[in-house]
Amino acid sequence: CSKEELSRLTALATESKQISSSVLEEMDRLRKDMSTLREASKAAPARDDEEVVLQELRRIAELSASNQEAAAGAMRDVADVRRQLGEAKASSSQDAAQVEELRQLREVALEGQRTASSVLGEVEGLRKRVEAG
Repeated sequence: CSKEELSRLTALATESKQISSSVLEEMDRLRKDMSTLREASKAAPARDDEEVVLQELRRIAELSASNQEAAAGAMRDVADVRRQLGEAKASSSQDAAQVEELRQLREVALEGQRTASSVLGEVEGLRKRVEAG
């Protein structure tokens, strides 16, 4: 496993983790938006604000779809890193330092995959709640 491959794997794992973090931040923002929307819809006269609420729900649905795409991309990146780590581990010319680096990269990739799976579940739940009204 060459230093270039290790560097590329590290970059992929880092990028995947950053994407997962961005998706989580966006999910938090969406939760806050949903809460604000609920409060506004409770406090406002129903007839006048109906269109505003519908527009906000559409915007949240669009953001949820975007987050779903980003999470799916992060999961593909993590799967690619895992595949490449498997290939790198199969190489017979690895030394002890490279094996440790690969183990750490694998842990980062697995963490990213767990995060992405969790985020996809949350996004799907939000999408269903938005669609249900």
